[in-house]
Amino acid sequence: MLKIIDFLCHLIWLIFIAFNKVLFILFYFLIFIFTYLFVLISKLGPIGKVYKKVENPGRTVCKYSIVIVIDTISTIYKGFLDYAGKSKIIKRVFAVFFIILAAYMIYPPSHWGPWEKIQEGTASWYGPGFYWHRKADGSLYYPWDVSAASKTIPLGKTAKVKNLENGSIVYVKIDDRGPYKKGRILDLSYLAALKLGMKEKGLAKVAIFLKKGKGGRRR
Repeated sequence: MLKIIDFLCHLIWLIFIAFNKVLFILFYFLIFIFTYLFVLISKLGPIGKVYKKVENPGRTVCKYSIVIVIDTISTIYKGFLDYAGKSKIIKRVFAVFFIILAAYMIYPPSHWGPWEKIQEGTASWYGPGFYWHRKADGSLYYPWDVSAASKTIPLGKTAKVKNLENGSIVYVKIDDRGPYKKGRILDLSYLAALKLGMKEKGLAKVAIFLKKGKGGRRR
């Protein structure tokens, strides 16, 4: 049994190492891009006039100091990964931590029940034409939002929305007001509609749930 556990821990560790390598590649690629963009701007743009006035020795020291710091941190981190990769105990601890973190991200406390149904009706969605517009809670509507607009549920609440036509469920943050078309009870963000499988159709029969004892409709 212990061998199976160690094998699974080792497998999780290998996935983590592969993820790290991808991050390192992206990190150095971004540094490369930003470095050359800065050089280009410093030569062509208004910053160039200020940049050229800075003494070359100071500029060189600053540049190499940043390189040394990044290289030192990178070396220490890689050394830790090499050391940890040889320890079964560290792999086990990391595997437990990774599983807990993954579970927390997939199903955070805001999704925990018990839930009670407060409404049932037709939901719609609003998307690209509203991106970067300010919502009722003061935040901007981003393409990656999983949120919704409601006329009765208090702002900031997390609602569980079930598509009664296909059984899909999505958890959304209520951060906007609407919909204002008659016969609709909820306006979902683009990504929330996609997760509910109603993007193409545009409308869907849904049930809205809130956590028991948390209240929902405004009196």
